[in-house]
Amino acid sequence: MHLRARMGWVYALAATIGLARPASAEPTISGTVDEVGQWIDAHHAPVECTEHCFLLERLLLRGDARSGVLRFELTGEVLVPGARIIPILGDPSSVRLTDTKVNGHAAATGFENNYWFLRTAEGHFVVTGTVTLGEDRELRVPGPVNLVDAQITGGHLTEGDHQNAATDLVVHVEAGEPSAQPDAETFDLSRAIRVGDKTTFEYHLAMTAGHDLGVQRLPLKNNEQVLQVDGAAGWSVEDGELVLKNGGRAFSVIVRGVLPALGAFTVDPRSASEWILLESDLDHEVKVGGNSTAADVASSPIPPTASTSRAFRLMPRDSLELTAERRTSHDVLAAVVDRHARTAVLTAAGDLVMTDTLVYDNSALDVIRLHTHARPIFLAVDGVPERMLHEAEDPAKSDEVAVPLRAGYHSVRLQSLSHDSIAWLGGRLRIPMPDQPLTTSTATVSVGLPARVHAVATTGGERAALLVGGSRDALALVVSVLASCLVFGRRRTRGVGALVAFGLWWMSPAAFVGCVGIGLAALGARWCAGRWTAWPLRFACAAGAGALIVMTLTVSHSVTDAREADQTKLTEQPWEDRPRTAIAPPDALLQAEADSVAPMARARAAGGTGPAAAFGMIGLLPTGSTLKGVTPVELPMPGAATHVEITRELVTGDRPFAPSVWYVTDALVWFLGGLWLAGIAWLAWCCRDALVRLREGVRRLAAPRAPSPEPVAGAI
Repeated sequence: MHLRARMGWVYALAATIGLARPASAEPTISGTVDEVGQWIDAHHAPVECTEHCFLLERLLLRGDARSGVLRFELTGEVLVPGARIIPILGDPSSVRLTDTKVNGHAAATGFENNYWFLRTAEGHFVVTGTVTLGEDRELRVPGPVNLVDAQITGGHLTEGDHQNAATDLVVHVEAGEPSAQPDAETFDLSRAIRVGDKTTFEYHLAMTAGHDLGVQRLPLKNNEQVLQVDGAAGWSVEDGELVLKNGGRAFSVIVRGVLPALGAFTVDPRSASEWILLESDLDHEVKVGGNSTAADVASSPIPPTASTSRAFRLMPRDSLELTAERRTSHDVLAAVVDRHARTAVLTAAGDLVMTDTLVYDNSALDVIRLHTHARPIFLAVDGVPERMLHEAEDPAKSDEVAVPLRAGYHSVRLQSLSHDSIAWLGGRLRIPMPDQPLTTSTATVSVGLPARVHAVATTGGERAALLVGGSRDALALVVSVLASCLVFGRRRTRGVGALVAFGLWWMSPAAFVGCVGIGLAALGARWCAGRWTAWPLRFACAAGAGALIVMTLTVSHSVTDAREADQTKLTEQPWEDRPRTAIAPPDALLQAEADSVAPMARARAAGGTGPAAAFGMIGLLPTGSTLKGVTPVELPMPGAATHVEITRELVTGDRPFAPSVWYVTDALVWFLGGLWLAGIAWLAWCCRDALVRLREGVRRLAAPRAPSPEPVAGAI
């Protein structure tokens, strides 16, 4: 009963008769019962306490182990005034507590979590009662209690009838006499050393004895930092030793922690042998020294957890010396571009519109920065448009785009605009390639040119390529020189004649071959006519010349077809009709480049006047329909009259890809045509006498012959 309830009538009676205490004592008590109770609460309130509020000295268990019903006696003290919660026994789900008394009076008991508790304010208390065990015959001692003793008939405690320093101790009541235990201690220690960025250890220790083990000590010879101990009632590290607090004749603990440095490992004097399991990651190499021998990993008491596991079994005189070295890892490709395809179209106004398609494989990078050397206008990742971001604080990086990367196989599509003036006669068109830090397996550039620009050569690829000329052109040049040397006598006219003949080859291969064949036939006939005057020989020469002319015309026709096919293949194929190779990952993340041409064709059909009209807005971009921070839309690619391709394998920072197209314009072509006509006129002037004689000869051959005179009669 609470102190206020006990003393209520006493103080009420004192208040009624007006009793007063001495002046040196408490003030006079008078008033109602409630006022007296308030005074008691104010002068006898419990003191707050968070630790060391009570002390449990001894738990004594008596009874018959076969019945499963035991009497207990728990002795303790409350160290701080006030009612306290004292844990007794557990677990409430399997253990029943009855007839509980404290100092011979009925006790106020209850349960919480996994134990029964008593609430008392007695300074010294003795709790008694009856405990009925469950089927598992398991009894939990929450503690902490200094001593646990059992005086049980017909059985014993499996962990030992006498335990010291019990905290959350679980004991088992076993019927029958205890089996004979060896008097000597057994000490079984196994170690696992795992080397990585942080070296950790795991020790398994098992001990048995025929007496209470009490407190055991494990030397930490390698300055092990113990972080966790499983299976021990309590532990601490004192003077370089691990102190294990356990009761009973047997216990097993697992010790885990960090090892500051490797060193020498020897067998504990109490152990007959020890197992050491050694493991390391791929970044570290552990070298083993000493006189120990390797053992089978499968026989290790501690299961291995890595493919690099090695096991050693040490005998009392063996030692194991361990040293670790970190391996240096190679720099590897965290991301790589499989294919980089750039389509660049040069308009008649000199605007260069470029579309890049990059198919990449990424495993670690989050973002890359592309320096486009042009104005970026569109960005899409896996076909989905993305916002284009760059460092606005640095104006020099306005052509830089931050491209987000995703893990795996993906693609990026980027559009940009630039300007390059077209030279009057011809020049070199440099295609700016975006600077990016990734290694590229294959890079291809397709350059579209307007109708008045003609590509003649490309550089910057795997090798320089000449788009005009070839083996047939070289043969035509040789034939032109030889024919000029046969026809003309002076050196100057021979040179001009060779150039005019070669120009005829470029103008019309059929006419060139025909002229050369007819000239050779005429020369052959004249040579033969000057040596053999018999008419059969002349007829044979004329027939041979005619056959040579027919053969020449046939060859000229085939050469013309082959030349036109080569020109169509290299430069004359329309941009919209040329075959395309889809640059896309397996899931078709990007549309083919041909899809981007269709909107442009529809725009021209709706009233546009061509590529120049579509891109007349390039100069208006800064003040036109542009906004910052929005998702961009893709600009359709313009058309082009011809195209050329340049390819480069394995593009890196040390092997950059800088493609260039050498071109001529229609102005140069017309200029060369004028020079060719002038050369023909000059040759005609130089050979005017021969041309006059040729004309007279033709006239004589064309004039009718006079009839031959009739023979005179009688002439012999």
